[in-house]
Amino acid sequence: AGAIALPLVLDRAPAAEPSATPAAAATTPTARPRPSRPADPCTRLSASYRPSATPGNTCSVRMGDASVTIKSHPDEATARQIFAALRRRQAAKAGSDLIDEGGTSPIRNVRGIGDEGFAQDGSSTLFSTATSTVWLRIDTLTVEVQVLTNETRVTPQLRNAALRAARTVAAELAETA
Repeated sequence: AGAIALPLVLDRAPAAEPSATPAAAATTPTARPRPSRPADPCTRLSASYRPSATPGNTCSVRMGDASVTIKSHPDEATARQIFAALRRRQAAKAGSDLIDEGGTSPIRNVRGIGDEGFAQDGSSTLFSTATSTVWLRIDTLTVEVQVLTNETRVTPQLRNAALRAARTVAAELAETA
């Protein structure tokens, strides 16, 4: 919450006093306008994906086998901080699960999709599931793309499906940026 609130507080700095002369007013730099972003980041995706109702700055869509969650943040600095925290959290989850012979892979960097990205796989023999997840940051958005199967092992096809879906989302979000 602090990571989101701090930039909002900093943006509310007192405004400069109006200048007394028109010439001085003409040379005073003006604040750069913020890009206009829809409140619901899913409106930036193709209408063919059906978003599920979620509160505020978050939306979720299905893209074939992939589940996609997009969160919008007030500015890029906040999005970077949140993305770094996501990376640390997921890196800490890496390891095998001694109970059901499954586990979570170490994170791996994903290049060329969005501004920054990483991926991680997981499997469970107990629940017969395997997942491949890609996390991206695109400007002020953080994106999670997950493909889940009822297999007990992660396959190259599963990883490729998650990467394809992440590329599709990134391309659509970039077109409307």
